[in-house]
Amino acid sequence: MADRLSTISNPNGTLRFVESAATSTVNASIFGSNYIVKYVKFDNSLNTTEAVYLKIWFNGSPPTVGTTTPDMIFKAPAGGSVEYLIPDGIQNNSNAVINVAVVTAGGTGGTDSPTGTVSYVIIGE
Repeated sequence: MADRLSTISNPNGTLRFVESAATSTVNASIFGSNYIVKYVKFDNSLNTTEAVYLKIWFNGSPPTVGTTTPDMIFKAPAGGSVEYLIPDGIQNNSNAVINVAVVTAGGTGGTDSPTGTVSYVIIGE
C-alpha cells in the first residue's frame, strides 16, 4: 500500500486520502472521526482482468474483511474508472472512523485482493 492524507483547498472538501496500491488490507481511520465523505474516485484501469469493489465501513475499529458488513460499496469494472460525487455528503454522526478495503467480490463476503493495480481517492471534510 502507498497511501497519504493531505489537507486541500477544494470545493468538494478539505481532506483528500489517496491510495495508489489498494488491497484487501484495511486502511483504518483514514480521516479520523466526525467527517463527511463528498467524493470517491475508484480507478481500476490498470487491472483489466476483473471488476473490483471498494468497501467502506463507518465504525470505531477496523472491520474484518469478508465478515463485517460494509456500510458502502463502490464497483469499478475491469479496466475502468468511476467517480462518485456526493453533493450533500455522507455524514458520520456517530463519531466513528472510516475504514476502507478493496476486494474482488461484492457484498459482505470476499477477501481476495485485486490481481492488478487499483487506486482510489476519497475527498471529505
